[in-house]
Amino acid sequence: MRADDLNSTSCSLRLNGKDLYLDPGTAFVPFGLLPWTETGVRGLKLDKDGGTWVTTPVPESSVSQIERKADLKLSNEGSLRATDNYLFRPRSLWRRIGERHEDDAHRKKFLEDDVKEAIPVVTELSSLATRLG
Repeated sequence: MRADDLNSTSCSLRLNGKDLYLDPGTAFVPFGLLPWTETGVRGLKLDKDGGTWVTTPVPESSVSQIERKADLKLSNEGSLRATDNYLFRPRSLWRRIGERHEDDAHRKKFLEDDVKEAIPVVTELSSLATRLG
């Protein structure tokens, strides 16, 4: 390992006997988590003696998941109407950062395209929320 190869900065603290690694410089990262590019990687943890090489923790799978829920209604004519709710954790970080300066129309189109990609049989999308996260 060479300190010259390090390309990001994070910090650690000890809370209730447990080491936490944080990146307060990256917007929208929940407390106690790192961006995925900084998880499970080797880093130099500085201390009064210079430092030691550590590996940052990988979050449990329950913290890193995509949750999909749908309310389905079947009409008497046989058509199906669905209201989908997606929750991306922490995958939404890149979405939030990338879309934070865009207007509502752009965010809506971005999310509609993402849902169409995830569910290719979708023929019509309407009333899609523009909240990223």
